[in-house]
Amino acid sequence: LNKSVNINVTDANIHSQAKVNGRIMACRGDANTDNNIDIADAIKIAKYAANKINQTEFSGPYPFDDFKLCVDVNEDSEIGIADAIKIAKYVTYKIPSLN
Repeated sequence: LNKSVNINVTDANIHSQAKVNGRIMACRGDANTDNNIDIADAIKIAKYAANKINQTEFSGPYPFDDFKLCVDVNEDSEIGIADAIKIAKYVTYKIPSLN
């Protein structure tokens, strides 16, 4: 079994960006960047999906394209309500992981 991991750290204050098969895993699902995955992450994604917050408010100081890789947990290349639902299912133990 041969796997490779690319690690790209662009700033000491940004999440570590460990990519596995092109996906950023270290920040996976952490939409509010508090280093925890909880219902607040699902709420933030739902607000963005409903156009209640704009792209800058959503990604904060992080480049949107990088941030999008963190929160697109259903891997459809979109940030939407399905991502919020998947996180909500994860934090309520309905699914075992975000992978």
